[in-house]
Amino acid sequence: MNCAFCDKEFEPVNSWQRYCSLSCRVKGFYKQHPKYGRKYRDLRKIEVLTHYGNGKCACVICGESRLACLSIDHIIGNGMAEKRKYGYKSGQGIYRWLKRNGYPVGYQTLCMNCQWVSVLLTVKRVGVGTEQLTDLSCRLT
Repeated sequence: MNCAFCDKEFEPVNSWQRYCSLSCRVKGFYKQHPKYGRKYRDLRKIEVLTHYGNGKCACVICGESRLACLSIDHIIGNGMAEKRKYGYKSGQGIYRWLKRNGYPVGYQTLCMNCQWVSVLLTVKRVGVGTEQLTDLSCRLT
């Protein structure tokens, strides 16, 4: 039998095996379903970040616009609780969830530097000591 992706001849283990390897299976999936590929994921990320960046795909504080530096910030700081509640496991999970739920309020686009500063300001406002701050920074990295 020939692989459905690379057309290399192989001996299938069972009657429904169509690909010679896991690599060909994954590549074949993305070829059949292009909306799940990197281009689609990047477009969804840009769409969500632009919505929460007040119409620009940029940090709302400093204006940083490099896509690799940008992420979604939970304004009230409940990111981990929300992640557990809704079960998304990655950045793509939250972008998908935000889009499906009609872009709920409570989020903003920030670069990682501004996000880190907002975490430190929140910690300072709550009154965490230096030892706990060190522990928190170790857990966040």
